[in-house]
This record gives sequence, structure tokens and C-alpha cells, in this order.
Amino acid sequence: MTHWFHRNPLKATAPVSFSLYGVAASTGANKICNDLKATRARLLELLTDVTANAEMLKNATDAYFSLLQGFIISLDGTTQENKLRFIQNFKWTDTLQGNTPSAQQDAVFELVSMEFNVALWYTKFGSRMSGKEDMTENEAKEVHGSLKTAAGIFRHLKDSYIPRLITPAEKGRDLEARVIDSYIIQCQAEAQEVTIARAVELKHNASLVAALAYETANFYQKSDHTLTSLEPDYTAKWRKYLQLKQCFYMAYAYCYHGQTLLASDKCGESIRSLQEAEKFFGKAEDLCKEYRQTKGPGNIAKPSEQLFFRKLGSLIRNTLEKCQRENGFIYFQKVPPEAPQLELKANYGLVEPIPFEFPALHPQWSPEVYASFDLTKGPKDDKEASIQQVAKLEATDMTKQKAPRRVIHFANGDTLDEYSTDEEEDTQQELKKTSIETSKLSWGPYFWFRMAQFTRMTLHTCDYLGERVTNLLGLNSPKYQYAIDEYYRTQNEESEDEDGEEVTEMQECSQSQEKQHLPLQNVEYGTIHQNTSVEEINEVAQHGIQNTGYAEE
Repeated sequence: MTHWFHRNPLKATAPVSFSLYGVAASTGANKICNDLKATRARLLELLTDVTANAEMLKNATDAYFSLLQGFIISLDGTTQENKLRFIQNFKWTDTLQGNTPSAQQDAVFELVSMEFNVALWYTKFGSRMSGKEDMTENEAKEVHGSLKTAAGIFRHLKDSYIPRLITPAEKGRDLEARVIDSYIIQCQAEAQEVTIARAVELKHNASLVAALAYETANFYQKSDHTLTSLEPDYTAKWRKYLQLKQCFYMAYAYCYHGQTLLASDKCGESIRSLQEAEKFFGKAEDLCKEYRQTKGPGNIAKPSEQLFFRKLGSLIRNTLEKCQRENGFIYFQKVPPEAPQLELKANYGLVEPIPFEFPALHPQWSPEVYASFDLTKGPKDDKEASIQQVAKLEATDMTKQKAPRRVIHFANGDTLDEYSTDEEEDTQQELKKTSIETSKLSWGPYFWFRMAQFTRMTLHTCDYLGERVTNLLGLNSPKYQYAIDEYYRTQNEESEDEDGEEVTEMQECSQSQEKQHLPLQNVEYGTIHQNTSVEEINEVAQHGIQNTGYAEE
């Protein structure tokens, strides 16, 4: 038998990095912070994953809560409050009052908010499974267990951890006692719906079905009355659901109570009971229309078109016609003006919440790791830490910019620094950014990628070895002659004086650089040697030297 349940949305939360910079002073402390961030993200991901099952969620819940308890439970052997409880800020929205977040710097607030979401997930999981037309026995048991688990989680919140909050829950918020009570009662009532469907399917005694339906209707009525004093703008749609379910199961109870009376040959009272069932069913139909028209948090559905709703309407009409027909042929009993009082007490099938307990503390927590959290240094928020990281990166970049790309060494001992241009640096940065994830490539592109990578490495290796061999053999001077010329030209331009006149070393040449030696056929011409003596010079002055180049042939 299919079911339909109203569901409020999940609570939303802001990301929490658990980056306790300056406080987590050991490797173990840093690992706990990183694991807290990862397990929290994993749990939030599963809460919105429609393919997740109860086992997956339980594992994720245990992983996160076992670590988070290290911020709540005292680990130093004293009765004092945990020193890490108020170190991290958490933000959560409300399921009823929209997306306006509430923020508390309290790990208990995070614990109860996340636990509240886990309980809501169990209700949504049960609702999703119960919507199947042909639900198996095992699936029905899983729905039944999920709703009882959710009720147990809500009760655990109310009894154990909500009273420990430093800031009490505001009126109408998720963590207020009245809202929690309403959730507990609703989960119990919905679990009993599964029990009733099972009893009807197996054709149990009509009195048992009537008693269970009456108890379920009372649960829904109690849950509705719990929300009476809350703001109608946020609870109107939820209350319409509770009211229509209360009328629906009152119709259920009167219908099966009428069958019980007919089996006891009380046909007149049976007719009156079925008329009352028809009356409550009509109210439920009207409330279904009002539910669709009411605005507020919750799913959009047409309950009157659900299979379980239409089946009950047909059952009431058919049973009433049967009783009226039998009374006209056999019993001829008078129909009472007042409906029979339902004083039904179910002895079987009543639902109790499954007790919920947190998992044991994670093995990573130890007194030594707990002591390594140094609160005297004070935590730095993520923004400040990111600013410091950016400053470090900028300082590193400045250092890199001042360093030359390579230093050229010449045979005469001179060196030349070669710097990268802005275009080359931009190209290198773009190449770093455009990384390829080889794990996502198919075999063809992966093969060509590896071949290109191997070719590049081969070319780089050959270029490196060739340069080394060239330097070793002294063949590097012609290769860098352009660099020498460029170096001297740059030096000449930088040595301009204040008046704009250029003074270079080339203009201050030595005498030996100005000499020009001409080839002689027989004797010297045009100059004298530096080693010529004074006597030789005088002799030349008196007699001269014949230049055979001008001699007559």
C-alpha cells in the first residue's frame, strides 16, 4: 500500500573549513581539523543524494560525529567545559522560517543542527520508499524502521543536547521544544500508518485496525495542537497536513469500527458509524484542497489523488451500502442519531521511538592531541590566513622576478645575465594552468599525449647535452657573439654624461691601436721600430733610406 507524507525542507548551512591556524599546533591536531572538514562535506553531500541509503548515511554520520565530539566532551580528565567548544562559528538556516541563518560559536549548536538534519533525512527516506505502488515486506520494514529512528533522534535532541545550548532556541525555530515534540509525534503516527497498512493487507481483525487507526488519529491531533501557538505564516501548511491526516484516520477508525459492529449484528450502529466515517472523509477531502492552496514550506502534492486516499473512499461507500442493504433485508434496526463513541485502546502495533546514541569518540582524539591545541595563540580566520598566504606568494614572485633566467659565461671570464620577458612569463603561467587530467582521457588521446611528452623530453635532453658539449670544447664564443655586441652597446648607452655627450672607451684608444703597419718590399717605410737606436735614427736623417718600391726598373 502506498503512502504520502508531508516533508519540510532540510536545514542549510555555511561551509566550515575548521582551519584553526595558530591553534592546531601538532600534526595530529591538523589531521583532525582536515578530517572534520572532509567528513562534514561528505555528510552534507549524502543528505541531498537521493541514491543514498540508510547504511551509507549512518557511516557518514558516525565518522563526523565521532570527530566532532572531541570539541564537546572533556578530554583532560576534569569536569570543566571543553576548551574547543566555542572556537568555531557555525551558521544554519531554519526549515520553517526561510533562509535567514542563525549563527552561534558553539560546537553543540553544530551537533544538534546536523543531528536535526539527519533525522529529517530518515523521514524523507521513509517517505520516498513508501511512495512505491508495490512495496515489498522488507521495504515496508525499512520505512517503519526509518520513521522510528527519526523519532528517536528527535527525542535524543530534546532530552540530551538542546538543553545544553548557551543561546536558547528562538520561538518557532527548529530547535524549540514545541517543534521537536511535533516532529516526534508525527514520526510515530506515520510509522503506525505502515502498521495499519500491514494489518489491512493481511486482513487482521477489524477491531485491531480500528483501534490502531484511532490511536494514529489522536497522534496527528496532538501534533497539530502542539503547533497551535506558533506563527501561522510558517506552520499553516504543516498543520493542514496534520489535520487532514487526523480526519483521514478518524474515517478509517469509524469505517472499521462499523465493520466490527456489523459482525456483532449491530447493523443500526454500524450504519451510523459508517456515516460518521463518510463525514470525516469529506472533511479530509476539503483539507486536501486547502493544503494545496496553502503557501509555506513543504512539498507540493495532491493528497486526494493518492491511491491510499481513493481506496478508503471506496471502502467506506461500499461498506455503508452493504450495511444499509442488510439492515433493509435482515436486521431492520433503527439508526441512532448520535455517532458511537470510540473508546478504542490498541494493545498491539503501537510505535515507540528507537533510542539513538552517538558513536564512540574517534581514536585520533587523545589527551596529547587535545593538549596540542594552543588557545593562547588565538585562531585566525580563513580570510586573514588567505591574505598571509597571498603576501607570501607575492614575495616569492618578487624574488623570482629579480633572478635571471640564466647566466651566460664567456671564455674571457665575462658573464651576462639573461632575463625572461613578460610575454614568456605569461606563456609559462598559461602552460602551468592548462594541465591535462590523464585519468579522464581515452586510450587514443592518452597515447598521443604520452608520445608528445616523450618527444619534448627527448628534445630538451638533446639540447642540454649539446650545450654542455659545446661549452666543454670551447665552441661557445661565436654562438654568443651577438650577446657580446649587445652587451657593449648597452654599456655605451648607459655611460652618457649629463650634457648628453657620449664618452666611450673606443674613443680613448691607445697609440698602439692607432698604428697601421704597411707591408714593405725591401726596407721599412713610413715609421720606425720602437727598438731603433739613436745612432741609427741620425744616420737615417743624414743619408736617408732608399725606398726600393719607387726605384726605376
